[in-house]
Amino acid sequence: TPHASGEKGTYTPRSWLANLRANPEFTFCFKESLSLEVPARAVEITDVNDRYYIMNAPATQWYRDQVGSVDELVAQSPMVEVFFDV
Repeated sequence: TPHASGEKGTYTPRSWLANLRANPEFTFCFKESLSLEVPARAVEITDVNDRYYIMNAPATQWYRDQVGSVDELVAQSPMVEVFFDV
């Protein structure tokens, strides 16, 4: 898990992911460009092919720069897809 300083950290369980697994419905709060609360649902991305596809996308370059390999990201990174209930 990367630190805010940019240094690599050690893997630790994430309580937010455990919470979403137990209660996938939540309220997504927009706070910067607008102030809005939207009901949402999280679905964990567990399919290995989907995880590789996501971690090889240009938008995830920063994450690839933080680790030794994409395999490490696929194995250890929490990933969820958020669906808005509007």
